[in-house]
Amino acid sequence: MPEVLSVTEILARIYGLGLLASGVALLFDRGLYRRLLREFGDSRALTLLGGLAAFLIGAVTLALHNDLSSGAAILITIIAWISLIEGLFYIAGIAIAHRFFEKITFVRPPVSNVMGGVVVLLGLFLLWAGFAP
Repeated sequence: MPEVLSVTEILARIYGLGLLASGVALLFDRGLYRRLLREFGDSRALTLLGGLAAFLIGAVTLALHNDLSSGAAILITIIAWISLIEGLFYIAGIAIAHRFFEKITFVRPPVSNVMGGVVVLLGLFLLWAGFAP
C-alpha cells in the first residue's frame, strides 16, 4: 500500500528541490542571476507575470497549508506568505518593483555566496523534512 504523505511533506519536497536548485545556481552562476534580474526589472510584462505567478503560488500554498506545527511547516508557511506579499507588490507596484531591481545587491559577491549557501541549506532542510521516515 502506498505511503500517504502529509501536505507539509509534499510541499517540503517541492520547495526543497526548488530552493536547492536556486541556491546551487546562485553559487555557481551569479552572472546568470544578474542578467535575469536586469531583464525582469526592465520588462513591465515580465514583472506583472512574475507577480501573478508569485501571488498564485503563495495563495495556493496558503490555502492548502497555513501551518505552524513544525520547523518545516513554519518555513513553508513563511515562504508562502513572502511569495503572496511579493506577488502583490509586483502586481500593484510595478514602478516600485523596478526601483527595487535597480538597487538589488544579493547577486554580488560575497553576499551572493552567503545567500546561495543559506538557500542551499534551507532546501536541504526541507528535503530532509519531506523525505525523512
